[in-house]
Amino acid sequence: MRYLLVVVSIFMLSYCAYALPMPVGITGVVTIDGVPADGIIVNIENLNTGEKKITVTKEIETGEHGWYIAALGANNGDVIKVYIVYNGETFEKTLTVNLSRATHYANITINTGTSQTPPPSPPPSSPLHANFTYSPLNPKVGDEVTFTDISEGDVASRTWTIDGKSFTTKIVTYTFNQSGYYTISLVVMDNFGNIDICQKAIFISPNEQNNETNETNTSQEPQKTNITLFIFVKNKNNQTLPNVKVEIYQNNTIVQIVYTNETGMAQATLPAGSYKIRAYYGTQTETKRMQFSNDGRVVFLFNPEEAQPSKEEGFNWLIIAIPIVILIIVALILIMNRRRKVWWK
Repeated sequence: MRYLLVVVSIFMLSYCAYALPMPVGITGVVTIDGVPADGIIVNIENLNTGEKKITVTKEIETGEHGWYIAALGANNGDVIKVYIVYNGETFEKTLTVNLSRATHYANITINTGTSQTPPPSPPPSSPLHANFTYSPLNPKVGDEVTFTDISEGDVASRTWTIDGKSFTTKIVTYTFNQSGYYTISLVVMDNFGNIDICQKAIFISPNEQNNETNETNTSQEPQKTNITLFIFVKNKNNQTLPNVKVEIYQNNTIVQIVYTNETGMAQATLPAGSYKIRAYYGTQTETKRMQFSNDGRVVFLFNPEEAQPSKEEGFNWLIIAIPIVILIIVALILIMNRRRKVWWK
C-alpha cells in the first residue's frame, strides 16, 4: 500500500512540474524562383511534442502573396520543422522556440532552375522622414492652399489632417474659410509599419474685404480650438496592435472612444485641454494623463506575454481534472484498505 502511495505521489509531482506547451506563432513566405507563391501546402511539426499543423500560403491583408500563418504548442528550446513538398522534392526549415518572442519566422525559398536570371534583390529600405511644403507661403482666407508631401524613405501610405479633415493623396488643395492659426499634420508609413509624423503651424490672414468691414478684429488672430491626437499602441517587441480600445476622459467623463486600425494607430479630434487616456489590451490596462494645447502623439506599450489567449486556445481543464481524479482514487484505496482491516478482525 505504501509503495502505491509513493508511486501516485511521484506521478502527481511529475505532472505538476511538467510545463504545459504555450501557443507559438509560426509564419513566413514561400517563394518559387523569387516569386511569392499562393496555394502551397505547408507542413509544421514540433519535433519534441509531435504536434503537427497544415496550412496553405495565401495573400494577406496588406496585398502581399505567399504568406502562411499557423500556431501550435511548444516549450522553450523545442525544435519546429517547417517543410513543403514541391514537384516530388522536399524543402524544409527548422527553428528553435524562444517563448520571449510571440512569432517565429521561417521563410522557404525554392529554385527550380527554370529562371534565366535571378530576380533582382529589393533595394534597401530607407528610414522614413515625414515632411511637406505648402504654397502660397502667406495664404489668406479664400485662397487655395496646396500641400505637397516631400517625405523621404519608402512611403507606402500617408494621412493628412487639415482643419479636422483627413486626406490620403500626395498633394492636397484646401481652402480655409476663417482666419487664424491651423496645425497641419502629415503621418507617413512604410510597408513594415514604421511611422513618422510632421506637423507645421500656418496662419491664414484675413482678406482685404474682411479688413474693410471689420477693421477692429484684424489685430486679433483667432486660435484653433480643436486638436488632433495620434494614439499609437504597440507591444514591447515593437509590433503594432490593431483593434485596441482607447477611452478618452475629461473630468472623469468619457468624451470619446476610438479603436486602433491595422497599423496600430487611433486618431481623435478634441478641444485643447487636459485628458485621461486609457488603453485596453487583453487583461492589461494602461492610463496616461496629459495636457494638450496643440496636436499631439501618445504611445502605449504593452507586454506581449500578458495578452489574453485566443478563443481557439481555450482553457485546458486537464490541469484541474487530472489531479482531482488522482486524489479520488487515492482516497478510495485508503477507504478500501481500512475496511479490509476491520473485516479481518
